[in-house]
Amino acid sequence: MTAAATAELRDVLPTWLGSQGIRDGIAAELRARAFFVSRCGVADILSLVKDLATRMAAGDMDMASARVTLLQAIRAIGYTPAGGFPGTPEGAVPPAVEGTLQDLTSKRRLDLILNTQLDLTKGRGQQLRGLRPGRLEQFPAYELVRLGARAVPRNWHARWTIAGGQAVSGGRLIALKGDPVWGELGGSGNFDDALDVDFPPFAFNSGMGWVEVSAEKCRALGVTGPDGETVDEWLAKSHPLTVGRQDAAMPPPQISMTGIDPALQNALRQLGVDIVDGVAVPQGGADALRARLAARAAARAARAAARISAPATLSAWEKGGVL
Repeated sequence: MTAAATAELRDVLPTWLGSQGIRDGIAAELRARAFFVSRCGVADILSLVKDLATRMAAGDMDMASARVTLLQAIRAIGYTPAGGFPGTPEGAVPPAVEGTLQDLTSKRRLDLILNTQLDLTKGRGQQLRGLRPGRLEQFPAYELVRLGARAVPRNWHARWTIAGGQAVSGGRLIALKGDPVWGELGGSGNFDDALDVDFPPFAFNSGMGWVEVSAEKCRALGVTGPDGETVDEWLAKSHPLTVGRQDAAMPPPQISMTGIDPALQNALRQLGVDIVDGVAVPQGGADALRARLAARAAARAARAAARISAPATLSAWEKGGVL
């Protein structure tokens, strides 16, 4: 699957919520499948961003052209930093200082939006290609590497430890494809700036990416799975969520019910919608969701118990960045 084609797997999700509100109010499973920009509840703008990211991923447009196109569209709708978009619900979006990261028309914000969506599209495409039969056996692991320089780089070795990973020879950050460490590395439950994905860039403006590692190199370095499996033992396992299903459609949606009127929640239940831990799922999906949440909690607890304490140098982004 090409990087451009992966953008089609995500549907636009207009929202006036900020970064923290999105994490608190929209289920992680939905965020992983959605195409959204914080403080942007205009579907036309989101659709344009998605189209621009797709064209850039395909090599049909450069960043400068995409930035100008998006800026013109935002201004044409009537956006202003102080007032936001016309029709924005009163109090939903705080006024932005012109030229700052909160200003949708600033170069910093436009670049962050476009770069984040482009990196997500490329990262997902790389993940799907790497899970194809044959490719997986030849290159069963990824190494986390820095692809772009940052003025204040985040401490990814510390993050790796927090996510439950173990560095191999020379401090290299290598894990097998499908290892839960990748999801933990991109989980907002662990890091405030995380994107809730299990592929690069993992966090806003991270500059991090993947390089595939061969099976031969994995064996030489002693790379193992989350339960100590050797490369060959890991490959012999059945991984239905990754191997052979990389082009499958996204699973049925789960919608966050956080902050929704209890009366409406009761009405939804009467219509056959199940609500589990504040998440609405299609009828019949409650048991599967409970099992997945329980397994995820148990795995996270087990990894947390085995963590090696490591100091983390927090950058400004790690103290509360915004998209």
